[in-house]
Amino acid sequence: GACQVEDQYGNTYQAEKVIICSGSEFQHLFPAIFAESDLEISKLQMMQTVPQSQVKIPGNILTGLSIRRYESFRDCPSYEVIKGREESDTFWKHWGIHILFKQSQDGSVIIGDSHEYADAMAVDDADFMIKESINQYILQEAQKIFHLDNWRVQRYWYGIYSQCKTQDIFLHDVAPDIHIVTGIGGKGMTASPGFAEANLARLMS
Repeated sequence: GACQVEDQYGNTYQAEKVIICSGSEFQHLFPAIFAESDLEISKLQMMQTVPQSQVKIPGNILTGLSIRRYESFRDCPSYEVIKGREESDTFWKHWGIHILFKQSQDGSVIIGDSHEYADAMAVDDADFMIKESINQYILQEAQKIFHLDNWRVQRYWYGIYSQCKTQDIFLHDVAPDIHIVTGIGGKGMTASPGFAEANLARLMS
């Protein structure tokens, strides 16, 4: 009727339930479960310009490559026609690139992004390096689409998140009161608060 968790420092914690939200870390807790899952990681590269003095972007700007990339657009009647015109082997398709723009409060513009994939138990296959060729391609394509006062980039980075290949999120009950919840994918910042509320209500009912 209760769970006990011990951390690496020997501290113990008591709880009615334990929810493991491990993100893209699959090696330490229950690796055998993750090895049998359809989880994978996605590594993305993004950049941020210096603040813009004149340009004001009122919302997020997606582009044609975004439409080609995301499954939400598959319901559009013209989707298959557009996809059918694509070349089969392109740089942007190989690295999962689409172009987006988002302005920060200081006026700088975030530009992205790319996608590299690796299975849950082969995370190192995606390596942990920033690929300059990807950044240059994103910047080159971004300049064809949007006008900025200053294209100087002040920051580059990469991020990693986990996602499922065949479902929306990975849910697994290790025991009646120990639950794994991860793999929500690139929609985590948008969907996770609502999902967490609904899932907690389900687990505690």
